[in-house]
Amino acid sequence: MRLQNKFSSFIQELKRRNVVRVITVYAAAAFVILELVSIIVEPLRLPEWTLPLIIVLLCIGFIIAVILSWIYDVTPEGIEKTDQVKEPTEEIQRKPSRLAGWKIATYISLLVIAGMVTFHLLSRNGNKKNKPELETSIAVLPFENWSSDEEFFYLGDAITDEIILQLWQASAFDRVLSRSSTMQYRDSRTSIPAIAGQLGVNYIIEGSIQRQQEHVSIRVQVIRARNEDHIWAHEYNGEWKDIHRIQDNIAKEVAEKLKVVLTPVQLVQIEQIPTEYLQAYDYFLLGKYLRSQRTVESLEKAKGLFEKTIEIDPGFSRAYTALARCYGNLAFYGSLSPEEAYPPSLELANKALEIDSLFGEAYDVIATYDLFYNYDFAGAEKNLQRALELDPNNLEIFTSLSELYFFRGQFHESVKMDQRALVLHPAYPLEDALFGIHLYFAQFRDSAISLISEKIRRDTDCTICHTYLGVIYLHEAEYEKSIAEFEKTLSSFSPFAYTQLGLAYSKSGDLKATRSILDTLESRAKNEYIPYSMRGALLAELGKDQEALDHLRRGYDEREEYLLLMLNIDTISYGNLRSDPRFIEIYRRIWPDEK
Repeated sequence: MRLQNKFSSFIQELKRRNVVRVITVYAAAAFVILELVSIIVEPLRLPEWTLPLIIVLLCIGFIIAVILSWIYDVTPEGIEKTDQVKEPTEEIQRKPSRLAGWKIATYISLLVIAGMVTFHLLSRNGNKKNKPELETSIAVLPFENWSSDEEFFYLGDAITDEIILQLWQASAFDRVLSRSSTMQYRDSRTSIPAIAGQLGVNYIIEGSIQRQQEHVSIRVQVIRARNEDHIWAHEYNGEWKDIHRIQDNIAKEVAEKLKVVLTPVQLVQIEQIPTEYLQAYDYFLLGKYLRSQRTVESLEKAKGLFEKTIEIDPGFSRAYTALARCYGNLAFYGSLSPEEAYPPSLELANKALEIDSLFGEAYDVIATYDLFYNYDFAGAEKNLQRALELDPNNLEIFTSLSELYFFRGQFHESVKMDQRALVLHPAYPLEDALFGIHLYFAQFRDSAISLISEKIRRDTDCTICHTYLGVIYLHEAEYEKSIAEFEKTLSSFSPFAYTQLGLAYSKSGDLKATRSILDTLESRAKNEYIPYSMRGALLAELGKDQEALDHLRRGYDEREEYLLLMLNIDTISYGNLRSDPRFIEIYRRIWPDEK
């Protein structure tokens, strides 16, 4: 009862001293201040520590306000010290009650402060949970090309690539997808929210370019995908000589509209001009477009354009690696021998590093040389890891790492690298059907067939897709299906697909057809490069073991990249010679640690 009386007396004392009123008013004012600061932090780009600082100051102010309200009172005559209640019958207990009052007032202060902070943090955490994980994830849809002059047919894709590169260089956004992820939506009627959902992004950038002689107009708009809210749109008009400045402004204004603060280093990266020679830039953009078509004819044209680019501007580092990649692509398609392709590509990559020692793509090119020409797996991995450090958004680096693990026989590691690429580039499997082969050899058969079949459904003319599907059916001993897929590639000659067709014929019992395939390859080898290791595989099927092993040895001497595939993965090739000491000796030269 005595405790209850004390508590009641204390409450009355709080009321008499206006402490309760001060606590109520202060808490309400603090809540309003916190909400106001929460609203203005982002628009005014205030530092992240602004809100925590305000909370700390309000907590300190609350304690001071409670103490002052206990000691002082506001009267018509001004601020006066609050008189104590006189209770003569309990004089001995009056002093302890004042001390207890201070303690209880302090406890109440702390409880109210804790409540304010907890409420605010919970409300902010709740808001964070409602926000998408990637606040500034962006997909740039292929720009429409409104140029009437046919010579500028490539500008839509070219400018899309360049704007993506500018956003990448900012390195301030959570995620910027590659053009390969958005190409499927060219001329698509899919809604913006649906596209964003499929790609896992919050913002979509779309636009158009129109060039008439030396005048250029670029229209850009940024869309918040969730509700198709057009948060920013602008039209840039100028001369073609201003194209770099226009692209810089686009990247900086996108960052501003998405409330991304760019550091001085990021601004320097964005504003860096790749080349001051407009003719060189024109050649470079057209070359990039042609290389993306991935036919021997387009690659040859692209190679010539990159050579012209370097001739005009020897300091254009990106042109060196673009030309180097052309050499590698032409070796893959059999248009150039390894000796003609890889040493020049290494020289070009080193030249690019002389110009820019932090150019990640150059390390990727060197890694390709290490892997496919030197059979140096450790060197290739070291250079690819360095490339990834310098350019973590480059899809081709992920592809190279996946191929490295694949040819090393680490199939699950290869798929893991593909999955990392998927995080940044959701459309990667449909862009690079080699992912399907990686899945197959990692024992994901159904997923592999499903993925490649989907790619064929979207692009019926995908020659490499039919080739990969044929390889899978060949290894599954479904020879009729395999032959049917390989025969769909005959309109676009590929030495690898042609060789695999010969193997499929042999396994199905049609050695005559295999002989015909070999004759064709030998005939074409008189005028173009046809890998020795491929012809050797068909010779082995026809029982010509010594000739087959001679071709295999010549393939090793020539440093053929297909040797990596045929010796360690495509176990159907040279199947009857794999226990031969001569075969094992060549195998050990590439994989000395294998049992």
